[in-house]
Amino acid sequence: MSWKKEIQDVLINEIRKKDPVITLHSFAQLYHKEIKHLYDAGILDDTSLEKALEEITISGAKRAYEWVVKGKFYADHVPFVEGLAYALMRDDVFTPKQKINMPLDHGMTLDKYCNTYGSKDFIADMKKEFLNPKKIEFSFSDKRGDPHPACGPHN
Repeated sequence: MSWKKEIQDVLINEIRKKDPVITLHSFAQLYHKEIKHLYDAGILDDTSLEKALEEITISGAKRAYEWVVKGKFYADHVPFVEGLAYALMRDDVFTPKQKINMPLDHGMTLDKYCNTYGSKDFIADMKKEFLNPKKIEFSFSDKRGDPHPACGPHN
């Protein structure tokens, strides 16, 4: 195994340990210069990074789904709403029965939920954010900035 591969494996394994809601962004901010240097030098490649981000996204989405099913959060209130919507858009994460049985409020359908909060480019967008992290801002708003699109405008 080459030294480049060993360094990449260490970083990827650290990424896989992060919570996609909170600690991944903090990790990216804290080690931004090092991560960017390894990426720009070709030591950290797109495929490995995207695979690691995909894994933690699916893991976070499954956890968010459990919170919704157990009644801890409404689907449009979970901290990782974009990740949950992304996972629901895929055919290989949740069964059709799980998708049908996920409680949604405000008369929202699964399609509307996914269209409101999800993006098929979520992993690519997450990778861009990971490589160029902005100041951490926790937001429960959708991609258009509406803090609660299903509930209507809030003042």
